[in-house]
Amino acid sequence: MLGDMSIPAHVKCDEHGLWHDPYEDAMNYVEWEGNKESPCIDMDKNIPASPQRVEFWDHEKVFSEKGSIVLPSCTMFTENPYWTYFYSMAQISDHFASNRFNGDDEYLPIGEIASIINSSENGPTITHFINGLPELSGYARDESQLNAIRDMTFPYVIRATAGLLYNIALECALINPKGSRCPTMLAVNNGILNAPRYRFEASDSIIVGDKVRPLFISSSAGPIQLRAGNTIRFVPGMHARSKSTVHATIEECTNCYDDPPGQFIKQKNEHVIELSPEFDVLFSWNNQSISNCCMSDPIISLTCMNEKEQTVYASSTGDVISEQDINEWIHTQQSGLYKIHLESKRGRKEIRVIARL
Repeated sequence: MLGDMSIPAHVKCDEHGLWHDPYEDAMNYVEWEGNKESPCIDMDKNIPASPQRVEFWDHEKVFSEKGSIVLPSCTMFTENPYWTYFYSMAQISDHFASNRFNGDDEYLPIGEIASIINSSENGPTITHFINGLPELSGYARDESQLNAIRDMTFPYVIRATAGLLYNIALECALINPKGSRCPTMLAVNNGILNAPRYRFEASDSIIVGDKVRPLFISSSAGPIQLRAGNTIRFVPGMHARSKSTVHATIEECTNCYDDPPGQFIKQKNEHVIELSPEFDVLFSWNNQSISNCCMSDPIISLTCMNEKEQTVYASSTGDVISEQDINEWIHTQQSGLYKIHLESKRGRKEIRVIARL
């Protein structure tokens, strides 16, 4: 149903059984193979479908360039979160024209409708309808117009369908039997984040990064929003470009999102991590001890720098520094991002980036 609603003619109830709908034909190569033998009255106007056009967007490309799954609205349809997916998909499709109707931008301001529609000025929003003369009527007359519709509707329907399935799985306790509206734990890895919208939530903890399946955050990505009930931990395998930003919030998940007022609202217990200059985030601290993996090679030197690359502490005695010492020292510092340079007795050097939330 969501896939059907990604086609402008469907949400406008514009009949296209005898009169070709160019966008649906162009994106429906499996079933129709371009409708070349269809006895439609305007068959000479048909644009054959192609796998290249249809398969341009897949889940990996969508996640990298358009964002994570769609979450329900926070302000409307709270009794039925599934309204968000169907209503917003219909309104995004309705932005474009069909054979008989112009595009329409009248909608309730929920979810991502406004930001997606305003993200591009391309695409056919005006039709040329002449009643009784279909050969002179219609819209989407070239490849660029077809692709403009596809590039706005296709990524959203993939994200919305993922959100729909996610909510069904939660509702039926298929992925979180304890009944929370968020997973207990969440691992964020194996991706390249370039899109303006990412939000990851868990009722207990979130682990960001993986050595084998690393996560890359580009400087063009919007604020990466992480919300967990207890712990947010950055581990080896998270790579962040200069100027990228992470919002880390320790609080209950909401499982919903809306555009207005257009920016993520900072909470009292949120820490905004400005990742600059470029480096790998290794560890974070949030009232949790970091276990020592190398007890046989004790740490004897520690230098800590703040987000402005200013040295705020440096050990000078050469005594052994324990993990407990590091944790106790971090506990006395203000919220912020700290880069700690450690050197062991055997010469092993390590850099830890610790987010004091």
